[in-house]
Amino acid sequence: MRTLKLLGTTVAHTFTKSQRLDNKCIKNMIKNYNGTDWKDVLDNKNIVKKTKKFTQFKYPKEFKNVELQIVKWNKSDGIDYNDSKSIHYLNRILYKNILSYIHNEDDKLERKTSLSKTNINCFHTQNGYHLLKNIEEDTEYSLHIFSPKKA
Repeated sequence: MRTLKLLGTTVAHTFTKSQRLDNKCIKNMIKNYNGTDWKDVLDNKNIVKKTKKFTQFKYPKEFKNVELQIVKWNKSDGIDYNDSKSIHYLNRILYKNILSYIHNEDDKLERKTSLSKTNINCFHTQNGYHLLKNIEEDTEYSLHIFSPKKA
């Protein structure tokens, strides 16, 4: 996939048929995304949320049942980003590494994983919550796909 527009259109179409973001076909589409157009999303007009630790940018094109976001991670000692407003969630690191923490509904840490550009991380929020941390000295970026769209 060369563009976010093509990725979003194809993921939305495939999701409509399967109703699952975590299917192998969608994961492969995201893994094979090799565009640089994500940098164009990093514009103040696309900011959804901004904290000391990260800035969320919504991809401006609308897709049926899915939403694409780019997250810019500042170097931080803290952990942040809970995606609980969406049921299905996938992310892929676009630059270097980010640490992922997945907690169950009893608030117990189930899995801690270092994610790189080759990893696709899948999460269902009805099973708990998901936190991410920038572990690099540089600013990091990640692509996030939500379904249904975030409220």
